[in-house]
Amino acid sequence: MDAVWSSVWQWTSAWGQLVIHPGSWLALIFLVMHTAGLARYERKRFATRLTPPFPLALRAWVMGLVLGAGFSLCSLWGQWVIRPADLAWIWGCTALLAIMRARWACIAYSAGLVALLQCGVTIAPVAELPAAWQPYVRSLLEVRVLDWLWIACLAHLVEWLLIRLDGSQGTRPVLVKGKPALQFHKIWPFPLVLGLTPVPLLLGFGCLNYDKPLEREKRLASTMTLGYALILAGLITLAEVWPMGVWAAAVFSIAGHEGIAIWNRLRLKRLRPYYVSDGNGIKVIAVMPGSPAQQMGIKPGDVVHRVNGKSVPTMAALLQVTEKAAFCKLEVLDEQDDRHIMQKALYEDDPRHLGIIGSSSAGLSIPQTTATRPGATASQ
Repeated sequence: MDAVWSSVWQWTSAWGQLVIHPGSWLALIFLVMHTAGLARYERKRFATRLTPPFPLALRAWVMGLVLGAGFSLCSLWGQWVIRPADLAWIWGCTALLAIMRARWACIAYSAGLVALLQCGVTIAPVAELPAAWQPYVRSLLEVRVLDWLWIACLAHLVEWLLIRLDGSQGTRPVLVKGKPALQFHKIWPFPLVLGLTPVPLLLGFGCLNYDKPLEREKRLASTMTLGYALILAGLITLAEVWPMGVWAAAVFSIAGHEGIAIWNRLRLKRLRPYYVSDGNGIKVIAVMPGSPAQQMGIKPGDVVHRVNGKSVPTMAALLQVTEKAAFCKLEVLDEQDDRHIMQKALYEDDPRHLGIIGSSSAGLSIPQTTATRPGATASQ
Protein backbone atom coordinates (compact mmCIF):
# COMPACT_ATOMS: atom_id res chain seq x y z
CA MET A 1 0.00 0.00 0.00
CA ASP A 2 2.86 2.34 0.82
CA ALA A 3 4.30 1.72 -2.64
CA VAL A 4 1.00 2.71 -4.25
CA TRP A 5 0.80 5.96 -2.26
CA SER A 6 4.43 6.65 -3.08
CA SER A 7 3.72 6.28 -6.80
CA VAL A 8 0.67 8.54 -6.52
CA TRP A 9 2.73 11.16 -4.69
CA GLN A 10 5.50 11.01 -7.29
CA TRP A 11 2.97 11.36 -10.12
CA THR A 12 1.28 14.31 -8.37
CA SER A 13 4.67 15.94 -7.81
CA ALA A 14 5.46 15.53 -11.52
CA TRP A 15 2.26 17.42 -12.34
CA GLY A 16 3.32 20.12 -9.90
CA GLN A 17 6.60 20.42 -11.82
CA LEU A 18 4.63 20.58 -15.06
CA VAL A 19 2.60 23.54 -13.77
CA ILE A 20 5.74 25.63 -13.23
CA HIS A 21 7.57 24.24 -16.27
CA PRO A 22 8.62 27.02 -18.73
CA GLY A 23 7.29 24.92 -21.61
CA SER A 24 3.79 24.91 -20.10
CA TRP A 25 3.81 28.69 -19.77
CA LEU A 26 5.14 29.09 -23.31
CA ALA A 27 2.27 26.94 -24.60
CA LEU A 28 -0.22 29.09 -22.70
CA ILE A 29 1.39 32.29 -24.02
CA PHE A 30 1.18 30.98 -27.60
CA LEU A 31 -2.50 30.17 -27.07
CA VAL A 32 -3.23 33.67 -25.76
CA MET A 33 -1.26 35.28 -28.62
CA HIS A 34 -3.09 33.15 -31.18
CA THR A 35 -6.51 34.02 -29.77
CA ALA A 36 -5.65 37.71 -29.49
CA GLY A 37 -4.42 37.70 -33.08
CA LEU A 38 -7.71 36.21 -34.24
CA ALA A 39 -9.65 38.91 -32.35
CA ARG A 40 -7.50 41.67 -33.89
CA TYR A 41 -8.03 40.25 -37.37
CA GLU A 42 -11.81 40.11 -36.92
CA ARG A 43 -12.00 43.65 -35.57
CA LYS A 44 -9.82 45.01 -38.37
CA ARG A 45 -11.62 43.11 -41.11
CA PHE A 46 -15.22 43.16 -39.88
CA ALA A 47 -15.24 45.86 -37.17
CA THR A 48 -16.49 43.28 -34.66
CA ARG A 49 -15.45 40.01 -33.06
CA LEU A 50 -17.03 36.95 -34.61
CA THR A 51 -15.74 34.68 -31.84
CA PRO A 52 -15.41 35.75 -28.17
CA PRO A 53 -11.67 35.30 -27.47
CA PHE A 54 -11.74 34.34 -23.77
CA PRO A 55 -14.20 31.40 -24.11
CA LEU A 56 -12.30 30.26 -27.22
CA ALA A 57 -8.94 30.20 -25.40
CA LEU A 58 -10.42 28.67 -22.24
CA ARG A 59 -12.11 25.89 -24.21
CA ALA A 60 -8.86 25.01 -26.02
CA TRP A 61 -6.85 25.05 -22.78
CA VAL A 62 -9.34 22.91 -20.84
CA MET A 63 -9.68 20.34 -23.64
CA GLY A 64 -5.91 19.99 -23.98
CA LEU A 65 -5.50 19.72 -20.20
CA VAL A 66 -8.18 17.04 -19.83
CA LEU A 67 -6.83 14.91 -22.67
CA GLY A 68 -3.26 15.40 -21.45
CA ALA A 69 -4.18 14.20 -17.96
CA GLY A 70 -6.09 11.24 -19.40
CA PHE A 71 -3.25 10.09 -21.64
CA SER A 72 -0.74 10.67 -18.84
CA LEU A 73 -2.74 8.27 -16.65
CA CYS A 74 -2.80 5.69 -19.45
CA SER A 75 0.97 6.05 -19.88
CA LEU A 76 1.59 4.80 -16.33
CA TRP A 77 1.35 1.27 -17.76
CA GLY A 78 4.10 1.99 -20.30
CA GLN A 79 7.87 1.91 -19.96
CA TRP A 80 8.72 5.51 -20.76
CA VAL A 81 12.29 6.67 -20.25
CA ILE A 82 12.59 10.42 -20.79
CA ARG A 83 16.03 11.86 -20.00
CA PRO A 84 16.90 15.59 -19.76
CA ALA A 85 19.35 15.10 -22.63
CA ASP A 86 16.52 13.72 -24.78
CA LEU A 87 14.43 16.82 -24.08
CA ALA A 88 17.39 19.00 -25.02
CA TRP A 89 17.71 17.26 -28.40
CA ILE A 90 13.97 17.35 -29.13
CA TRP A 91 13.36 20.93 -28.04
CA GLY A 92 16.59 22.10 -29.66
CA CYS A 93 15.49 20.64 -33.01
CA THR A 94 12.00 22.09 -32.52
CA ALA A 95 13.43 25.58 -31.93
CA LEU A 96 15.70 25.29 -34.96
CA LEU A 97 12.87 24.11 -37.21
CA ALA A 98 10.54 26.83 -35.89
CA ILE A 99 13.09 29.49 -36.88
CA MET A 100 13.20 28.04 -40.39
CA ARG A 101 9.41 27.75 -40.69
CA ALA A 102 6.75 28.09 -37.99
CA ARG A 103 4.75 25.15 -39.37
CA TRP A 104 7.71 22.83 -38.71
CA ALA A 105 7.55 23.42 -34.93
CA CYS A 106 5.85 20.05 -34.51
CA ILE A 107 6.92 17.04 -32.46
CA ALA A 108 6.65 14.88 -35.61
CA TYR A 109 9.36 16.90 -37.38
CA SER A 110 11.72 17.14 -34.39
CA ALA A 111 11.32 13.46 -33.39
CA GLY A 112 11.83 12.38 -37.01
CA LEU A 113 14.90 14.62 -37.39
CA VAL A 114 16.52 13.31 -34.18
CA ALA A 115 15.82 9.73 -35.30
CA LEU A 116 17.43 10.39 -38.69
CA LEU A 117 20.44 12.00 -37.02
CA GLN A 118 20.83 8.96 -34.78
CA CYS A 119 20.52 6.58 -37.73
CA GLY A 120 23.11 8.63 -39.63
CA VAL A 121 25.54 8.58 -36.70
CA THR A 122 25.31 4.77 -36.46
CA ILE A 123 26.66 4.37 -40.00
CA ALA A 124 29.03 7.35 -40.09
CA PRO A 125 32.72 7.16 -39.08
CA VAL A 126 32.12 9.07 -35.84
CA ALA A 127 35.34 7.73 -34.28
CA GLU A 128 37.26 10.12 -36.54
CA LEU A 129 35.46 13.18 -35.14
CA PRO A 130 37.35 15.49 -32.73
CA ALA A 131 37.17 14.59 -29.04
CA ALA A 132 35.04 17.68 -28.33
CA TRP A 133 32.24 16.18 -30.46
CA GLN A 134 32.23 12.75 -28.82
CA PRO A 135 29.97 13.66 -25.80
CA TYR A 136 27.33 14.98 -28.21
CA VAL A 137 27.53 11.83 -30.31
CA ARG A 138 27.14 9.63 -27.24
CA SER A 139 24.22 11.74 -26.03
CA LEU A 140 22.52 11.43 -29.43
CA LEU A 141 23.02 7.66 -29.52
CA GLU A 142 21.36 7.33 -26.09
CA VAL A 143 18.15 9.07 -27.16
CA ARG A 144 15.26 6.58 -27.20
CA VAL A 145 14.03 7.70 -30.60
CA LEU A 146 11.29 5.09 -30.83
CA ASP A 147 9.77 6.46 -27.63
CA TRP A 148 9.75 9.95 -29.14
CA LEU A 149 8.24 8.69 -32.37
CA TRP A 150 5.52 7.04 -30.26
CA ILE A 151 4.97 10.39 -28.52
CA ALA A 152 4.59 12.04 -31.95
CA CYS A 153 2.09 9.35 -32.92
CA LEU A 154 0.20 9.82 -29.64
CA ALA A 155 0.13 13.60 -30.13
CA HIS A 156 -1.47 13.21 -33.56
CA LEU A 157 -4.04 10.75 -32.25
CA VAL A 158 -5.01 13.39 -29.69
CA GLU A 159 -4.95 16.05 -32.41
CA TRP A 160 -7.38 13.94 -34.45
CA LEU A 161 -9.75 13.88 -31.50
CA LEU A 162 -9.36 17.60 -30.82
CA ILE A 163 -10.05 18.49 -34.46
CA ARG A 164 -13.24 16.43 -34.35
CA LEU A 165 -14.37 18.05 -31.11
CA ASP A 166 -13.06 21.60 -31.45
CA GLY A 167 -11.56 22.12 -34.90
CA SER A 168 -14.24 24.40 -36.33
CA GLN A 169 -14.18 26.85 -33.40
CA GLY A 170 -12.50 30.13 -34.30
CA THR A 171 -12.49 29.72 -38.09
CA ARG A 172 -12.20 33.00 -39.94
CA PRO A 173 -13.24 34.21 -43.40
CA VAL A 174 -10.30 35.00 -45.68
CA LEU A 175 -9.68 35.71 -49.36
CA VAL A 176 -7.58 33.28 -51.42
CA LYS A 177 -6.62 34.87 -54.74
CA GLY A 178 -9.73 37.00 -54.56
CA LYS A 179 -12.02 34.08 -53.68
CA PRO A 180 -13.58 33.66 -50.22
CA ALA A 181 -12.64 30.74 -47.99
CA LEU A 182 -12.66 29.76 -44.32
CA GLN A 183 -9.36 29.29 -42.53
CA PHE A 184 -8.98 26.66 -39.82
CA HIS A 185 -6.20 27.53 -37.39
CA LYS A 186 -6.25 26.02 -33.90
CA ILE A 187 -3.71 25.33 -31.18
CA TRP A 188 -4.10 23.40 -27.92
CA PRO A 189 -1.64 23.13 -25.01
CA PHE A 190 -1.14 19.41 -24.35
CA PRO A 191 0.60 18.76 -21.00
CA LEU A 192 1.92 15.23 -20.52
CA VAL A 193 3.64 13.37 -17.69
CA LEU A 194 5.55 10.38 -19.08
CA GLY A 195 7.57 8.19 -16.77
CA LEU A 196 7.15 10.85 -14.04
CA THR A 197 8.80 13.38 -16.38
CA PRO A 198 6.88 16.55 -17.40
CA VAL A 199 6.62 16.83 -21.19
CA PRO A 200 4.64 19.96 -22.16
CA LEU A 201 3.57 19.93 -25.80
CA LEU A 202 1.64 22.29 -28.06
CA LEU A 203 -0.68 20.77 -30.66
CA GLY A 204 -2.09 22.63 -33.61
CA PHE A 205 -3.34 22.40 -37.16
CA GLY A 206 -4.27 24.76 -39.95
CA CYS A 207 -5.88 24.45 -43.35
CA LEU A 208 -8.11 26.36 -45.76
CA ASN A 209 -11.70 25.33 -46.32
CA TYR A 210 -12.16 26.36 -49.93
CA ASP A 211 -14.32 23.82 -51.68
CA LYS A 212 -16.73 22.10 -49.26
CA PRO A 213 -19.01 22.70 -46.24
CA LEU A 214 -17.31 23.45 -42.95
CA GLU A 215 -18.13 20.15 -41.23
CA ARG A 216 -17.00 18.08 -44.22
CA GLU A 217 -13.65 19.89 -44.30
CA LYS A 218 -13.21 19.35 -40.56
CA ARG A 219 -13.90 15.62 -40.94
CA LEU A 220 -11.44 15.40 -43.83
CA ALA A 221 -8.70 17.16 -41.83
CA SER A 222 -9.25 14.92 -38.81
CA THR A 223 -9.37 11.76 -40.94
CA MET A 224 -6.05 12.62 -42.61
CA THR A 225 -4.50 13.25 -39.18
CA LEU A 226 -5.79 9.89 -37.95
CA GLY A 227 -4.48 8.12 -41.05
CA TYR A 228 -1.06 9.71 -40.55
CA ALA A 229 -0.97 8.60 -36.91
CA LEU A 230 -2.00 5.02 -37.72
CA ILE A 231 0.58 4.63 -40.50
CA LEU A 232 3.28 6.06 -38.23
CA ALA A 233 2.22 3.61 -35.48
CA GLY A 234 2.55 0.70 -37.92
CA LEU A 235 6.04 1.79 -38.99
CA ILE A 236 7.19 2.23 -35.37
CA THR A 237 5.86 -1.24 -34.55
CA LEU A 238 7.88 -2.58 -37.49
CA ALA A 239 10.96 -0.74 -36.20
CA GLU A 240 10.59 -2.51 -32.85
CA VAL A 241 11.43 -5.83 -34.55
CA TRP A 242 13.46 -4.69 -37.61
CA PRO A 243 16.28 -2.19 -37.03
CA MET A 244 16.05 -0.74 -40.54
CA GLY A 245 12.41 0.10 -39.85
CA VAL A 246 13.60 3.08 -37.81
CA TRP A 247 14.65 4.75 -41.06
CA ALA A 248 11.18 4.25 -42.54
CA ALA A 249 9.43 5.56 -39.41
CA ALA A 250 11.71 8.59 -39.17
CA VAL A 251 11.35 9.50 -42.83
CA PHE A 252 7.56 9.09 -42.75
CA SER A 253 7.30 11.14 -39.56
CA ILE A 254 8.56 14.13 -41.55
CA ALA A 255 7.63 13.33 -45.15
CA GLY A 256 4.11 12.11 -44.33
CA HIS A 257 3.35 15.27 -42.37
CA GLU A 258 4.78 17.47 -45.10
CA GLY A 259 2.92 15.48 -47.75
CA ILE A 260 -0.43 16.35 -46.16
CA ALA A 261 0.42 20.06 -46.28
CA ILE A 262 1.57 19.87 -49.91
CA TRP A 263 -1.52 17.90 -50.93
CA ASN A 264 -3.77 20.52 -49.35
CA ARG A 265 -2.01 23.32 -51.24
CA LEU A 266 -2.27 21.49 -54.56
CA ARG A 267 -5.92 20.69 -53.92
CA LEU A 268 -6.80 24.38 -53.68
CA LYS A 269 -5.53 25.05 -57.21
CA ARG A 270 -7.91 22.72 -59.01
CA LEU A 271 -11.16 22.87 -57.05
CA ARG A 272 -14.19 25.07 -57.56
CA PRO A 273 -14.66 27.52 -54.68
CA TYR A 274 -17.59 26.55 -52.49
CA TYR A 275 -18.17 29.92 -50.83
CA VAL A 276 -19.02 31.76 -54.06
CA SER A 277 -22.71 31.85 -54.90
CA ASP A 278 -24.22 31.20 -58.32
CA GLY A 279 -25.33 34.84 -58.65
CA ASN A 280 -28.83 34.22 -57.32
CA GLY A 281 -28.09 35.01 -53.70
CA ILE A 282 -25.59 35.71 -50.95
CA LYS A 283 -23.49 32.76 -49.79
CA VAL A 284 -23.08 32.99 -46.01
CA ILE A 285 -19.47 32.61 -44.83
CA ALA A 286 -19.86 33.73 -41.22
CA VAL A 287 -22.55 35.08 -38.92
CA MET A 288 -21.95 37.79 -36.33
CA PRO A 289 -22.75 36.77 -32.75
CA GLY A 290 -25.98 38.14 -31.30
CA SER A 291 -27.14 39.36 -34.70
CA PRO A 292 -30.58 38.86 -36.29
CA ALA A 293 -29.03 36.30 -38.65
CA GLN A 294 -27.81 34.21 -35.74
CA GLN A 295 -31.16 34.52 -33.96
CA MET A 296 -32.94 33.26 -37.07
CA GLY A 297 -30.60 30.25 -37.29
CA ILE A 298 -28.64 31.18 -40.42
CA LYS A 299 -25.39 29.19 -40.65
CA PRO A 300 -22.20 29.33 -42.75
CA GLY A 301 -22.85 27.65 -46.11
CA ASP A 302 -26.45 28.85 -46.38
CA VAL A 303 -27.54 30.94 -49.37
CA VAL A 304 -29.90 33.88 -48.82
CA HIS A 305 -32.01 34.07 -52.00
CA ARG A 306 -34.77 36.50 -51.15
CA VAL A 307 -35.57 39.04 -48.46
CA ASN A 308 -39.15 40.29 -48.17
CA GLY A 309 -39.90 38.73 -51.54
CA LYS A 310 -37.08 40.54 -53.36
CA SER A 311 -33.98 38.91 -54.83
CA VAL A 312 -30.72 39.79 -53.05
CA PRO A 313 -27.78 38.76 -55.26
CA THR A 314 -25.40 41.15 -53.45
CA MET A 315 -24.96 42.71 -50.04
CA ALA A 316 -25.90 46.08 -51.51
CA ALA A 317 -29.26 44.63 -52.57
CA LEU A 318 -29.78 43.24 -49.06
CA LEU A 319 -29.10 46.65 -47.50
CA GLN A 320 -31.48 48.30 -49.93
CA VAL A 321 -34.30 45.96 -48.90
CA THR A 322 -33.71 46.19 -45.14
CA GLU A 323 -32.81 49.89 -44.93
CA LYS A 324 -36.23 51.01 -43.72
CA ALA A 325 -37.87 47.65 -43.08
CA ALA A 326 -39.40 46.84 -39.69
CA PHE A 327 -39.65 43.14 -40.52
CA CYS A 328 -37.60 40.72 -42.61
CA LYS A 329 -38.67 37.43 -44.16
CA LEU A 330 -35.81 35.43 -45.66
CA GLU A 331 -35.83 32.60 -48.16
CA VAL A 332 -32.72 30.54 -47.40
CA LEU A 333 -31.21 27.47 -49.07
CA ASP A 334 -29.09 25.32 -46.73
CA GLU A 335 -26.10 23.08 -47.53
CA GLN A 336 -28.44 20.15 -48.35
CA ASP A 337 -30.35 22.34 -50.85
CA ASP A 338 -33.39 22.41 -48.57
CA ARG A 339 -35.37 25.64 -48.67
CA HIS A 340 -36.28 27.41 -45.42
CA ILE A 341 -38.32 30.49 -44.58
CA MET A 342 -36.93 32.55 -41.70
CA GLN A 343 -38.42 35.74 -40.30
CA LYS A 344 -37.81 38.30 -37.59
CA ALA A 345 -38.87 41.78 -36.55
CA LEU A 346 -36.17 44.42 -37.06
CA TYR A 347 -35.61 47.02 -34.36
CA GLU A 348 -33.93 50.37 -34.50
CA ASP A 349 -30.52 49.14 -33.35
CA ASP A 350 -30.46 45.98 -35.47
CA PRO A 351 -27.76 46.07 -38.16
CA ARG A 352 -29.23 46.42 -41.62
CA HIS A 353 -26.90 43.72 -42.98
CA LEU A 354 -28.51 41.35 -40.43
CA GLY A 355 -25.07 40.25 -39.20
CA ILE A 356 -24.28 38.31 -42.38
CA ILE A 357 -20.75 38.08 -43.79
CA GLY A 358 -21.15 36.51 -47.18
CA SER A 359 -20.12 36.46 -50.79
CA SER A 360 -21.86 36.96 -54.08
CA SER A 361 -20.66 36.03 -57.55
CA ALA A 362 -18.44 39.13 -57.35
CA GLY A 363 -16.53 37.91 -54.31
CA LEU A 364 -16.48 38.58 -50.57
CA SER A 365 -19.09 41.02 -49.26
CA ILE A 366 -18.01 42.66 -46.03
CA PRO A 367 -20.80 44.52 -44.25
CA GLN A 368 -20.19 48.14 -43.36
CA THR A 369 -20.48 48.41 -39.59
CA THR A 370 -19.47 52.00 -38.91
CA ALA A 371 -23.01 53.38 -38.86
CA THR A 372 -24.58 50.67 -36.74
CA ARG A 373 -23.60 48.59 -33.77
CA PRO A 374 -23.25 45.03 -35.14
CA GLY A 375 -25.14 42.40 -33.26
CA ALA A 376 -27.08 44.91 -31.16
CA THR A 377 -30.72 44.11 -30.62
CA ALA A 378 -33.45 46.02 -28.85
CA SER A 379 -35.60 44.35 -26.26
CA GLN A 380 -39.25 43.93 -27.02
